[in-house]
Amino acid sequence: MNEEHLIELKDLGKIYTQEETSAVGLRGINASFDLGEFVVLTGESGAGKTTLLNVIGGMDTFEEGSFCFCGKKLSNYTEKERDEYRSQNVSFIFQDYYIIDSFSVRDNVMLALSGEKDKQRIRRDCNEILRRVGLLGVAEKKAGKLSGGQKQRIAIARALIEKKKIILADEPTAHLDEETAGEILALLKEAAQNSLVIVSTHDPAAFSDFVTRSIRLDQGTIVEDVMLSEENDSEQNSGVSNSDDNSPRSETKKEDMPHVLRSGSRLGGKMLAAKPKYGVLLFCIFLAVGLFVFLFTGAALMVLQKGMPHDNKMFRGGDCRLILTRHDGGAISSAEVERISALVDAERVLHCDILVDSGDQTRWFDFISKPGITDTGAPYQVVEQYDIGKPDIGRYPEDITECFLYIPYALKDYYGSDRLLRRSERMNGVDYKIVGIKYYVENDVQGKMLLAPEGYELCALMAYIGDKLYCDYEVKTGEKTANRVSERKVQYDFEVDPSKVFIRNDDYESIKTYKDQITELIFYKKSGDDKSGIKENVWKGIQEGDVVWNGEETSLYEYGTVLVNPLLFAEVFKEYTAENYRQCSLFFSTDSDAKKAAKILNNGDYFIASGDDDFNAFSEEYTRSSFEFLLGILAAIILALVIMGLTIHMSVSRIMQSLRHDTIVMRAVGVDRRAVSTAIYVHILPSFLLAMIIVGGLIALIYRVPFFNRHLLWLRGYHYIVLTVLLAVVLFRTVGRIRKKYMEVSVKKALDGREKQA
Repeated sequence: MNEEHLIELKDLGKIYTQEETSAVGLRGINASFDLGEFVVLTGESGAGKTTLLNVIGGMDTFEEGSFCFCGKKLSNYTEKERDEYRSQNVSFIFQDYYIIDSFSVRDNVMLALSGEKDKQRIRRDCNEILRRVGLLGVAEKKAGKLSGGQKQRIAIARALIEKKKIILADEPTAHLDEETAGEILALLKEAAQNSLVIVSTHDPAAFSDFVTRSIRLDQGTIVEDVMLSEENDSEQNSGVSNSDDNSPRSETKKEDMPHVLRSGSRLGGKMLAAKPKYGVLLFCIFLAVGLFVFLFTGAALMVLQKGMPHDNKMFRGGDCRLILTRHDGGAISSAEVERISALVDAERVLHCDILVDSGDQTRWFDFISKPGITDTGAPYQVVEQYDIGKPDIGRYPEDITECFLYIPYALKDYYGSDRLLRRSERMNGVDYKIVGIKYYVENDVQGKMLLAPEGYELCALMAYIGDKLYCDYEVKTGEKTANRVSERKVQYDFEVDPSKVFIRNDDYESIKTYKDQITELIFYKKSGDDKSGIKENVWKGIQEGDVVWNGEETSLYEYGTVLVNPLLFAEVFKEYTAENYRQCSLFFSTDSDAKKAAKILNNGDYFIASGDDDFNAFSEEYTRSSFEFLLGILAAIILALVIMGLTIHMSVSRIMQSLRHDTIVMRAVGVDRRAVSTAIYVHILPSFLLAMIIVGGLIALIYRVPFFNRHLLWLRGYHYIVLTVLLAVVLFRTVGRIRKKYMEVSVKKALDGREKQA
């Protein structure tokens, strides 16, 4: 024997405990083993043969004495270190086979070479060993469908293919016929030339031509240790390295990690392919959980959104917009606007800026729930036409009378999906012809009405003054003056003659003959109960125009109204606002430019506001609502996390029970534990990723259905990413916890089913 042995056991003892009883498995074992030895363990059943093999192979722990491998003690090794020791140094032929039934014969054998990088060599060696054990013809068959003898040969081929230092065999020929047993013994003898082979058997005579040493055990103790041959004392077997490379504590180099991950990924893929029904079941579970979390969150946030202030801003346009009014409340003329713009070098200026802040966001959710409920028009933000992509229906506006709607899918069944169901949309008293629509899923974003440039300018004028006009007129008969007709509401229609004024009066029969006797026709703005003329004699030109009583198309309008084409007033409105509008907006390319301009203009003449200023009057309410909103979000997320966590944990735990045996077998045959861990995750990951991709697609489709888009809040892309990451965290923590139980338990206990189930 060598002074430093491959394996050295001193006073080794193994004690089994179960509930309140204990039994001695091994005691006082003193023996050493070297490369080149072919050792046979004999003894009656229960003598300790298998227990000794399990301890030497790192399959089980020991409680007494010491176990040295290449001069290094294994006494205090963890399960991880025993797995590394077995992975690097030990091949095991199990009496109970311990193969993966769902794998093919070839895949079972190739488990032992999962750490190899040369795929061609792996396949060549696998075919050779399968040929020698007589299994090449069934290499692609599922291992679970073979006979007991064939399964035994799989276990033998798997152990011999890698040529490790230590080969341990527990009754390797028990299920084989005499001819096959002889072939297997020849393979073991060949392996013993460069390895330590230890075989336990009840039939030592079958090994008499091969063994170099016989050890007999009785009641866990060596009672006989006989050297049958001195071949192992030769120089070729005397050298046992004491380098770190032979130690189970040696760490795999970092550059090997990618290969370990690839090996684990291949194993995980094989596990998934071998048991596809579990992958399908996991996919269905993740699909259901993902849909629940996304839809539940959308429903909860929609309820919260509807019950809180939606906009606390005085204006729109952000930091790059400045809004100016005079401190004295006076009007800002067009000439003054041009001077201010030149002074601060504004990128763009808008005098009549009323449409920039158009649209009532506080009513937006009410409108998409019940479209058409407003009297003055939908609460759209009116904007000048810009490109928002290809329309879903129709085209962009080209005429002053046309509009284009950019609205959420919640309104699709109201406005149409393939063709327009609504002919026009009223804004500021004017009906604009709808010529196109584009839908979007962000239902918490207020819709927009796009107008052609000329239409936008006219709509701005109408928003400021047009929809507030009233009309008075008088009729004379000869020298006698009729009663004055007062406060007739003005209505607008692009379809009527723009050169005429149409009057619809409830006293039509008595007044129709006097249409040529109108002496006064006055349009004005009404504020409360007071009348204030818009501008002296500004309507003189209209007074001289034709007045038509009960003109065509007027049957659509109320009695006591005056009907005109808004183009009739366009120039008048423009002239009036140029001198009387009290506000203007300056736009800049950057926030810093806007701040510089504010400093220049802050000289006492103007009140300056930014596009992101808040309503101070509502700050307390808004703060309280924001706090409640955040609490609501937190409660919704916590509830969703709890539900999805419990569901994922219970489901994944059940599914992973099916992997327990496979992962323990992989550890037992020496597959790198990191590759085994990777395989477990890879087995789960494809189902999760595929489910989340499909969930994303389903969510995108669901929110294109008006009913769901109306009642569920569409989150932004990054919100869904966060929810997916949270799902992934819960999943991987669950898998990690179960994986840890599988990886930390003793392999022997796990194979015997004596560990606490995960």
